[in-house]
Order: sequence, then C-alpha cells, then structure tokens
Amino acid sequence: MKQFLLVAFFLGSGILYGQSITYDKYNWSETPEAIQNDTVKAVNGAKCTFERRIKEVYISKEDRFEEINVFHRRIKIETHNAIDNNNKIYVPLTDVIEIMAIKARFISPAGKITELTQESIKEVKNLENSGDYKIFAIEGAEIGGEIEYFYTLRKKFDPYQSTTIQSTEPSEDVEVIFTFPSKLEYYIKSYNGFPDFTTQTDDKTNITVMRAKADYIPALKEETFANYRANLMRYEYTMSYNSFNSVLRSYSWSKVCNNIYNNIYQLSSDEEKSIAELAKKIELKKAGDEQKIRNVENWIKSEISISESITETPPLDEIIKSKQSSKYGATRLMANLLTKLGIPYELVMTTDRTKREFDPDFNGFNFLDDYLIYFPDLDQYIVPDDPTIRLGINAINYQGGYGLFMHPVRYNDKLASLAYRIKRLPVTPVSKNADSLLIKVVCDFNKLSSDVIIHREMTGALGYSIQSFWESIVEERHKDLISELFDMGDKNTNILSFKVLNGSRPDIGVRPLIFDVNLTANSLIESAGNDFIINIGKTIGTQSEMYQTKERKQPIDIQFAHHFYRRIEFSIPKGYKVSNPTDLIMNVEMVENGKVSAFFTSWYEQAGNTLYIYSREAYPEIEYPVNSFNQFRSVVNAAADFNKKKLIITPL
Repeated sequence: MKQFLLVAFFLGSGILYGQSITYDKYNWSETPEAIQNDTVKAVNGAKCTFERRIKEVYISKEDRFEEINVFHRRIKIETHNAIDNNNKIYVPLTDVIEIMAIKARFISPAGKITELTQESIKEVKNLENSGDYKIFAIEGAEIGGEIEYFYTLRKKFDPYQSTTIQSTEPSEDVEVIFTFPSKLEYYIKSYNGFPDFTTQTDDKTNITVMRAKADYIPALKEETFANYRANLMRYEYTMSYNSFNSVLRSYSWSKVCNNIYNNIYQLSSDEEKSIAELAKKIELKKAGDEQKIRNVENWIKSEISISESITETPPLDEIIKSKQSSKYGATRLMANLLTKLGIPYELVMTTDRTKREFDPDFNGFNFLDDYLIYFPDLDQYIVPDDPTIRLGINAINYQGGYGLFMHPVRYNDKLASLAYRIKRLPVTPVSKNADSLLIKVVCDFNKLSSDVIIHREMTGALGYSIQSFWESIVEERHKDLISELFDMGDKNTNILSFKVLNGSRPDIGVRPLIFDVNLTANSLIESAGNDFIINIGKTIGTQSEMYQTKERKQPIDIQFAHHFYRRIEFSIPKGYKVSNPTDLIMNVEMVENGKVSAFFTSWYEQAGNTLYIYSREAYPEIEYPVNSFNQFRSVVNAAADFNKKKLIITPL
C-alpha cells in the first residue's frame, strides 16, 4: 500500500541544494582483519563475524533526496552445507538508481584471498516475482574460511523502513550507521533486544549520524506456535520532520488520514453515479446492517476478480464495468458502497502481526501495510481485498493487534478528512471457533475391522480453513482430503461414503462446516490371545505433538482461540467387557494468574453395552508467555497421548 500513502509527499521542492557524499566510495580493508573472538559457536555450520549496514541520505544535484546504501558482511563457514547455503549472494535492485560497487572475496583458512571477478555477476529479472537482482556465487570456498562481500547502491529516497537484523545464525560485530542532513529528523526504534541508537550532530557539516552497535546477536531458530518473523531483532525508522520545506510533522498518522481520505473517498461524478446504481442493485431493503454487509462483501468478492497482478487501479466505474480490480481498488469499492448504504464502519490500517507487531507508540507509516474494515456495532472486521474470507471470521493474522482506526469527519462543505484513534482489533472468543466430533464405533472381531459413523461440525476459523477452498477443488481431491481428515491409523481406512454441507465461501462465518462420513477402519483392532485391543484414541485422528527439549526462546502464539469436543460411542460386543476404562480419564491444565487458561480433559460413561468416551480441549487465549511453555506443551501433548489410548476387551 506504500504507493498510495506516499502520493501526497513529494520531497524535491526546488529549495534544496547539492550535498557531498561520504559513503559512495566505501571499500573494505585490503587485508582482512583476523577474527579476534572465536568463542561464538556456529549454528548450521556458519556464523557472521562482521556486518555493517549504512544508509546515507543526501541531497542530489537535482535537489532531491536520494540514498547511498551499503551492506557489508563476512561469514565464517564450517561445513559443506554451510558453503552451499552461503556461497550464492543476491543483491536486490528495487528502487536502485545506480550500482556503485559490488565486491566479494573468499579468505581461506591459510589467509589466501580470492576475489570475485565482475564478469561473474549476473542479473536476473523479477526473481520469483520479488523484483530484479544481481546474483553471483563464491567459487572455491573451503571449510574454515570466510566469505566476505559488500555492495554499495544509490537508491531512491525511502522515508520509512523496517529492517530485520537477526537470523538462524549468530552474528558478531554488527553495526548500523544512519546519516542524513541535520534539517531532517528521524524517529528510529529498536525491537526484540536490538540495541538503541545513539545520535550525534556535527554543527559544521550539518550532518546527523545515528548509530547502533551489537557485539553479539544470537541465532534464533524457528519454533512451533511462534511468530518467528515478528520475534526477530529489527529496527524501524521514519522521517518525522523535514525542515527544508515545513515545520510540520511528516509521515504521521494525521498525514496518512488526509492522504487516505483523498484517495479513498474523493470520487469523480462517473464514480459516484456507478456507486449509486450498484448500491441500489444489491441493497436488501428490509435487511439489517449485518446482512447488507454480507451482501456487499459477497457481491464484490464473487463478481469482481481481485488480483495482485493488477498494479494500476482504475476508477470505480471501470472496475464495476470490467469486473476486475487491484486489491486497493476492491478496498476503495467496498468502502464507498458501505458509505452509500449508510452502514457504520471504520477504515483500519494495520500490519500482519505474525510478521511484525503494530507499535501503538510509533507514529508513522511503518505499520500501515493492510486495509481492514471494522464494524463497531458488530465488533468484527473484514479483509476487503481477500476473496477467500467473509464477515464473521476475524482474520487470524490481525486479531489482537493494534491498528489505525479511521472515520470521515467534515468540517465544512469544502474541508473533510479522517479522524483516527489507535486501538486493538477484536479477538474472536474461544466459543466461536469449535470442532465437534461425534463418532460411533462398531467392531467386527472376526474381520478385525471396525465400522465407524462420524458427524463433525467445524465453526469459525476452524471451518473457514476448509470452506475457503472446498468448492474450488475437483471432486477427486475431495475424497483425498476426506481420507486425510478422517484417517484412523496407518492409512488403512476405507471411506465408504461422505457428505459435506456448507462448504462454500458464502457459508463462512454464517453456517458450520459439516461432515457426515461412513468408513471402515482396519487398524483399530489388534488380537491378543483371547483378548482384543482397540486403538480407540486413533478415532479422533492424528494430534499435534511437542517434544522440544531445548530451552524455549519465543512466546507462544496459537493464532486464534479455539476448542475441541469429542464424543466416541463404542459398542461393546456381547460376551465381552472393557477391563481398563479408567485409563481414559485425563485432566491436564495450564494455569495462568490463578485461572485455567488451557486444558485437555477426558472421561467416560457406560450404559449397558455402550461405552461413551468424552474429551474437551481448549485454548481460550491466543498468546501465552514463554515461561508457560512447559505447561502449554503438556496440554498439547495430552491430546496426542489420548490419541494413543487403547481399550483392552476381555471375555466375561
């Protein structure tokens, strides 16, 4: 969305002047420095022994802001896999005006230096749809040596940015230098343990330098139930003041509100006419606001082809006519339709919290990546540019995160804007995301097989995960998915029949996804002399297991609150009994601040020759602290332990 945020902020005003540059001729030492500290252990066979990032903002001869960017890195490699993983270097060319330098070399364990030839550097256009790159490989790398490279790029000015500075490998001697004319002011902030920046201004040169240095950055490995990208060390910056042309705050939330108002709500006469005609066409006269919202959303997401490949956003009247739109165009269309229908809502800008947490204290454009539309009367939000989701499902990668909530305000006939507030997006309560599984098992000891009847209902985000695509896949794939969902061990389950209800996108958030399945399970029964063993836990399907032995580093995030209910009805054959029913009793709880915050429990009842087995599993919160990991793991593993439960059936 950056292009739409920046449209009102051109920086060359004709009052600036050319400025000398410091880092355009950056170079490394001819003789590489010996490693002073070799006590840091490599991870995955590699470690970064030096890293420097430089951003120099300067005024070009054309009186525009531009940047010199330097990235310099040295990596010690200790395994063949590490060589394979690190000997290919990618230099991104997005917004690059000029490549000032690209250099690379390999320093052998004996100190021999082999430099990269410029002929080895190749350009790849639009690599995996991520833009153009210069690419080169380090030839002749050996175990125990170091790969060193740097590149210097002259780039277009970027007034705000997020930079991640931690990875799966450890780093030593990390330095970030940010330099700019002192008539500019920047707000810069470090996250997840990266050191704070210091600031110095040279009154003679009128240059400000901000600097941060870390002697050591530990490796951070990915962990289950964690937002890995959001937990990495990083820093954010935004230009807060530009005293060359104004004393007013730059790139602030109030600025973006004015900009978005002009872009979203200012319509041409043709656009206004088309919106009025469409609103009249799709409005349900006697429907309440919730149904009107659903009608608008279903129409746009069913009738309009929303594509990221459409880079230019046409006017709304053309979108309605052609039935094609960019993601931004879909947002604009939905916002104006809802306005025309008089439905109360707030436009929200936020970021995916699995990648970065929105910082409510960082007044800038940095966290304004995605549009949502929030309905205060429902306390729900929708993603206007995602055709796979509907009202009733609060998209899981935004729940609980902060956002910039905006609504139009009019001061007079000619002056209008958006008022704003910063607040959290709602978290869907645990009761709304349920998976209920009702199972009836009848065994045939002669054939060592079991006939199983299943009724399953999935609501909220649990149902959405399948409703979003079920109708779009071919019939053959339906049976494959049913086999995966209802496998009862060793892929030795025969699906006899199945029926799926409410499997379309318009059902999302309205009706539960329902499965009715009949199957024969051939792996539930084992013969043991005169006894039989029933793998009764397998009837609920394979469960997640967590057996992390190393110290947990990251907080726990389960994406959305949810719970499971299972009831198994087991018919005990005549002449037999269950000799170990008490093995089914389990109760594992996670206690936070004196209350149960997650649990798994199971129990049984017997009525005549029928054994009823029940279990409940619930995770009412989406986040848990890292010091609660052992308790959390116990709850998760309890369900996996139940999956291994067996009934011993003995003759009377």
